[in-house]
Amino acid sequence: TRTSAPRYGSSSGGVKRMGGPGGEVPATSVRGRAAVGDRLRQEAELLVEALAQSCPRRWEGRPCVEEMLTAEYSRARQTEWVGWYFEFVGLPALVNAYGGGPRQIGATEFDYVRSFVWDLKTHAQEGLAAPHDVVGQAPLNDRDAILRCARESRSIGFLVLSGAFVPDADGAFDAWHRRMRGSTRQRGAGSRALKAAFRPVTVDAYVFQGATAVEEALEQRVLISFRQGRQPSGAARRPKLKLDLRRGREKGYVMASRAVGAA
Repeated sequence: TRTSAPRYGSSSGGVKRMGGPGGEVPATSVRGRAAVGDRLRQEAELLVEALAQSCPRRWEGRPCVEEMLTAEYSRARQTEWVGWYFEFVGLPALVNAYGGGPRQIGATEFDYVRSFVWDLKTHAQEGLAAPHDVVGQAPLNDRDAILRCARESRSIGFLVLSGAFVPDADGAFDAWHRRMRGSTRQRGAGSRALKAAFRPVTVDAYVFQGATAVEEALEQRVLISFRQGRQPSGAARRPKLKLDLRRGREKGYVMASRAVGAA
C-alpha cells in the first residue's frame, strides 16, 4: 500500500492491471491515464476557484437562513444550515460558470458533474484561521454509494469548504430558529449548540481515482467507515464514510485548493 505518493495520473496499481505478460504497459495506456489525470486536475482547479469566489466572507446564521427562505430553498429550515447554504450559493455558481448539474448513481444523488463527479461538503472548525490549520473529519456519503461511483465513473471528488464557526452561546439564534421552523420544544441542557456564524477559510478538492484509491484510503484511514443510528422504523442504516482532512492532505489526495478571499 502506498502511503505518500499522490493518486493522480498513472498509478502503480492501475498500471499492473492494464499490463500484458511480464507486466509491460502500452505507452498509449500510460498517456491516456495521464491525460485523464490532467483533465481531472484542471477541472478541480476551476471548481475550487468558482466556489471560493462565490462564498461571502462571513455568514451570519439568521440572514443566511432568511435568504434561503426567501428563495424557497427546500433545505432552508435545516439546523445544519452552513452545509446547505454552501450548496445554495455554490451549486448555482458552478452551473452558471461551467454547466453541468447533479447526477443520480444508484440511490444517491451526487451534487455536481461536469466531466467528473463531485460532492460538496463543509467542515466547521472553531478558531480556524488558515488553510494549513485544517484538522478534523468531514462526514461523506454512504460507503457503498462512494465505491460504486468511484468504480463506474473512475473517480469521486469532494469539494470541501472549511471555515471557522461561532457557537450560539446565548441561545438567541437557536430560539429564533425553533420559532422559524415551528418547533415547540425548548433547548435542553444537553442540546448541541447551533452555529450562529461561519467564516469560510478554504475550499479543497479531495479526489480518489477509482475504487482502488478509495480502498487504499480506507486502509490508510484517510477514509473512515462508521455506522449511523437506526432509521425511525428501526431498520439499520448503511455505513457511511468520513474524511480525515489533514491525513488526506498529507497522503496526497488534495488535488486543488483555494483560500476564500485570496486575490
